[in-house]
This record gives sequence, C-alpha cells and structure tokens, in this order.
Amino acid sequence: MKILIAYDGSECVDAAVFDMPRAGLPCCGNVLALCVGRSGAQGAVPESAGNKIRSQLPGWTIACESSAGSPEDVILSTSRLWRPDLLIIGARMQSGRTQMGNVTLDVAHRALCSVRVVPSETAQRREGPIRLLLGYDGSSRTQQAIGSVGRRSWPAR
Repeated sequence: MKILIAYDGSECVDAAVFDMPRAGLPCCGNVLALCVGRSGAQGAVPESAGNKIRSQLPGWTIACESSAGSPEDVILSTSRLWRPDLLIIGARMQSGRTQMGNVTLDVAHRALCSVRVVPSETAQRREGPIRLLLGYDGSSRTQQAIGSVGRRSWPAR
C-alpha cells in the first residue's frame, strides 16, 4: 500500500498521523510525507514528520519531501505522479465541528485516490469505535473506494 500524507506540522495533521494505527492499514507499505507551503517547508518539518510517522508505522518505508507552491496544487500533482492508494490530510475543529478549509476541500474533491480527512479532535478520541464517513455517488470510483475500505485490516472492535 502507498500513502501520501500532506504534512504541514499542524495539530490536525499530527492528529492524523497519531490516528494511523486505527486506519485499518496493513503492517507494511510506503509512505511519502509531503511537506508543502507557499514558501517551502524547511529543515525540521520533514524530519519531524518522518519521526512521527515512523513511531506510528514502524514496519513501513517512510520518505519525506519538501515542496513550495500552492498546497492544493502541489499535493494533487504529487498524488498524480506518485499514485498513492490513500491520501491523508487533516481538518481543523472549530466550535466542535470539523472545518475543512479550501486546501482540504479541493484535495478531497479532486484527488484520484481515496482521501482520509482526519479532524484534529481525533487525537483526544483514541478509544471507542472507529467512525467513518464515506461519500457515495453511485460511480465506479466510489465503488472502488468502498471496496478499498472493506479490504483494510481494521483493529478489533
């Protein structure tokens, strides 16, 4: 399995990384942590991303890349080139509700693979049942996404 993580060092993306063991992922695969910003992600951010991801997915091969530019354009173009099975991006919480900003919405709508949008509150909710929301429009792409989720290795309960 190949996973692309849009990593910006924010609390919501850290929550997404922290929640990866509950994402039904196999025991090994490849991760590309894409550290992106309008002026480029420098130094400690890619290193920090790699360390945090390794702590959650010890059997996986982790690579980190930095890129400058429009975050949604860089994430989507990298996704088209690298062809991940899953793209992970965070979402902020505001007044108890998930708020997907322009980047998250654009990536979720235009990505050619499954997208896991993880709200920042997930870090506090590690216990209890896993909650999933799958968008379904009857297309073959949504059928493929549902099949992909069904084939994952979900934790007990």
